[in-house]
This record gives sequence, C-alpha cells and structure tokens, in this order.
Amino acid sequence: MTARSCRSLASTTPRRAQERRINLRAIPQAEQVDFSGRSPGHWLLQTVPWTHVETQIGAELAPATLCRRIGWERDTACLVVTRQTWRAEDWVTRVRQVFDGRAYRVTASLGDS
Repeated sequence: MTARSCRSLASTTPRRAQERRINLRAIPQAEQVDFSGRSPGHWLLQTVPWTHVETQIGAELAPATLCRRIGWERDTACLVVTRQTWRAEDWVTRVRQVFDGRAYRVTASLGDS
C-alpha cells in the first residue's frame, strides 16, 4: 500500500488536506507513477476502472496535528469526505479529504425539478 498526502490552496490559504492510500497489490503499476505533476485521483480515474464506490460525508474539528501542518487555527470546523473504491473484490483506493468548513457548502437536491 502507498499513501500520499497533499493540500490545496485558494490563493495562499490552505483549504483542503488529503490523504490517499492506493492498494499496490491490486494496482502495482501505481508504485512507479510520479504523482508530483498529476494527482493520484486523476491518474486512477483514467487508468483503473472501478466497480463500486462508497462515499461518506461528515463534519468534525480538525486535529491539532493537521492544524499545525496546514496552518489552520486550532479546532477548525471541517467538512470531511471519505471515499473508497473497489474493482470487483479488491479495494483500489481510500481517500480522506478534510476541507476548511468555512470555505465550503454541500447542497443536495432530490426529486423532480
């Protein structure tokens, strides 16, 4: 398994932190990919077809270690999106994205428009 961490900036302000794990037993070629110029998520979408995905969305306070690393205020309210994909029986990737809750909103609209 390989893990990657990254952060996204809006101007110079960090808005998102991400940790991704890729199952190298299922996707061994991922170990040879240079992700410094492209995101693992983009590469995976183009390279590895998945058969099932599960996404969880929640809210929590950012842990102190993340706040120090990314430069957020202590206990920043966060939107947390966790996603896992599978190809048949093998899990392909797990990603945990932590967004600055002050900068994002989630809207869901169901039913006829």
